[in-house]
Amino acid sequence: PEDIQLCDENETENAVDARVDVIEALGGEALLYCSTNLEQEMSIMGRRDSREIIEDLPVVSSPEEIETVISEINKVTVSEDVQKYIMDIIEATRDNSYLSTGASTRGTLALYRASQILAAMEGRSYVIPEDVKKEAVSVLAHRVIMNSGSHTNAEQVMERILNEIRVPLETI
Repeated sequence: PEDIQLCDENETENAVDARVDVIEALGGEALLYCSTNLEQEMSIMGRRDSREIIEDLPVVSSPEEIETVISEINKVTVSEDVQKYIMDIIEATRDNSYLSTGASTRGTLALYRASQILAAMEGRSYVIPEDVKKEAVSVLAHRVIMNSGSHTNAEQVMERILNEIRVPLETI
């Protein structure tokens, strides 16, 4: 659907707030990490209890519509080559000198799922390596632990990992 958005660098405060509220409403964990600036953080601290905010949100989709979207996402296929690419990325986080802890199995599943969602949003019934690459930093950077004394950040480490791993060629 056109009205679903993933995080990007130009995200507005309202989009951040809405995403946090929806995630809390669903009782789930965020697949993606959305960064906020100082003003947004200050705004978040002073807002009402999230349950009150959720109660005030207008209904935008019925449970049936949400089930339909989930069903469509579940139909998105991920080839063995793309699954191997995901695992290559995950393994690289686990064997990286800048990281004391790499991505867990939950990180693997989150990257897999986020890639399916992106493919569905772009109208495809299959994941391409570029979907994985687009989602990897926002899905995994907050799931790894940096070594103390590192003079870099998790996002930069993830970018390096992505640049070093061979991207599989698509077969048609």
